[in-house]
Amino acid sequence: MPLAGVLAGWLGSTLGVRPTILAMAGLHMVACWLVVASPLVRLGELPARERTTV
Repeated sequence: MPLAGVLAGWLGSTLGVRPTILAMAGLHMVACWLVVASPLVRLGELPARERTTV
């Protein structure tokens, strides 16, 4: 999170506030798409843990 804040602050001062908001919104859309396109959505439930004896 601190790195994202620094990046957003730098972009805001370099590009301006509105272009930075649009860029970050686009980045969030890509991140959401990656989660939806991943096998995580089709998993349905967590796999069972194997019990190990020591």
